Amino acid sequence: MYKVREKSRRRLGTCLDNEISIDDIIRESPYKFELELEAQNKVKELEIIRNHVCNFLTILESPSLILRGKSRKWELIRGVYNDKFNNISKIKEEKAVIKELWNFIYDEIKKRIWIPRCDEIERLEKKEEIKKSDLRLKKQEPEGHQNKLLETENSKNKKTTENLEKTKENNIKNQIKIVTLGKLMGAITDGINIDENWDTIIKLPYY
Repeated sequence: MYKVREKSRRRLGTCLDNEISIDDIIRESPYKFELELEAQNKVKELEIIRNHVCNFLTILESPSLILRGKSRKWELIRGVYNDKFNNISKIKEEKAVIKELWNFIYDEIKKRIWIPRCDEIERLEKKEEIKKSDLRLKKQEPEGHQNKLLETENSKNKKTTENLEKTKENNIKNQIKIVTLGKLMGAITDGINIDENWDTIIKLPYY
């Protein structure tokens, strides 16, 4: 199952990378968040986002101290809220709006990548299980089929042997009849009384 899951993840990861990337979502999300705030007529929150979005994205792209070789956006992907975001502003209301932006981007990644990926992995695993089930049935079927063929072949061989023995038996009977009849006819032709020498005529037992 682990191999299937890893294989599915690699295949799916490639497909999703082609369709959409995490970087795309991070770039698009602040603008989408602004549109939501605008639709809800949250003018103050909208202004806060516009004032701090550049600093927010800079922190996301900076190197992570807990994930070596990766940027802080990978912390976001794993649900880790870096304290650097709290340092963008000292105002409580602004901190709350920045946290809302972080949550919005996290949810976007979850909705557009992780949930579809999990669904696709589940679908591929089910498909793989169906294939395995079909293979198991195919492996069992030839065995039963082979047993039937073997039984049929044994039955044919048995009948063939019986027929050969019967033919051989009939041939022997016919030969005995011919020999016996020939001797009797010869004796009669020679004027010999077969009643007197019947017992001297050689006959095979049981025939």
